[in-house]
Amino acid sequence: MQLVTEDLYNLFKGGKFVHGNQRYLRKLYMEPEDAYITRLTWATYQNYQKKIVNTYVGYVFHGKIVVDPPGPLNLERIARKLCTHSLIGGVAYLLTIGDKMRVFTAKEVSEAEGTDVYTISNDKGQWVIDTKGKTITGPDKSGTVVTETLGDGQFVECCWNEDEQSLIEDTACMNIELYNQKSQLQVHYDRGLFYFMYGPSLGKDQALTSGKYVPVNTGETVPGVVQVSSAAAEQLRREMQVTKMEMAITVALEQEFADQIKAESGVAVATRKLDTNAIIASIAFAVQTSIDKAAAYYASVNGVPAQTLRLDPFIKVMDSADEQNKYKQIIEIAGTELVTKAVQKNVIQQGMASELKPEDLKGLLDDIDVNGGRKVFDSSGMLNLH
Repeated sequence: MQLVTEDLYNLFKGGKFVHGNQRYLRKLYMEPEDAYITRLTWATYQNYQKKIVNTYVGYVFHGKIVVDPPGPLNLERIARKLCTHSLIGGVAYLLTIGDKMRVFTAKEVSEAEGTDVYTISNDKGQWVIDTKGKTITGPDKSGTVVTETLGDGQFVECCWNEDEQSLIEDTACMNIELYNQKSQLQVHYDRGLFYFMYGPSLGKDQALTSGKYVPVNTGETVPGVVQVSSAAAEQLRREMQVTKMEMAITVALEQEFADQIKAESGVAVATRKLDTNAIIASIAFAVQTSIDKAAAYYASVNGVPAQTLRLDPFIKVMDSADEQNKYKQIIEIAGTELVTKAVQKNVIQQGMASELKPEDLKGLLDDIDVNGGRKVFDSSGMLNLH
């Protein structure tokens, strides 16, 4: 099923945006129309798309968030909104007009193919932005449409990955499949509560009821019942569990989706955490740089101090033994001088970034360039390579 941005938002919102929508619940082969409408009415949607987005937003805004200075903009609220919409639509936008900084979604902004011209349309108005020609056309305070010079940082595009792909683009299709599977399972159980009757004809508009005597003539079938197979229901449940875990694997959230925690090797845990941490780091970097750029422009046109946003995202830390083994393997396999320094910098960034001022952290990383490298490990027992 080919999904568009509107579908991604519908599946994230859930509720009335999915319930009763024939686009998301397919009609079964040879299913009567009335049976399909009944199933459409009673189907329940498990909103894993919202869980995926909210989980990553929670990880990005997990630690202490510093906005310096605190005003005039509520940068944290703007950043959360920007982050959420960039994950759903793959891209979100910041536009500053006067003393207002607004977040626009992928649904509200369109780019003319082969150009650098963007059109923003919503209930607040319409703006046409030419990022190459550096112009912005839209209503002024009086409502008159004017064309002005586009400032650096006035219009900012925030993408959490280079492809501008929604975080839930692939899992949304899986969630639709799960929605259909669960609907079929519900019908299966409903039928299991009632028997499929067979036997002789009872005549027009006659129904078999409990305690009613049914005469059986010679050659006619004796009344009986057939129960729905429980094995088929269990098979469908297993298929649903597979679909659910496929969603989790796609977005590196296996542990968050698991019904129970299972014992795994340190390598398996490390690999999964690296995937999750990479996504978290990418999102946090995109949001923070976009906000800082837009805030700098806001300050320049409104004559206020430039605000900055500093995030402290949640990083999944391995046990110290697993962490040390991972770095030891990297250095043993590809321990060039540059690789070794990269390992040392990564340890500093993951272990101390939230505790240091940006300038102090930069000083430590610069010091590794000068004094770090293989000699640190070769001269100590911390990571003995021999």
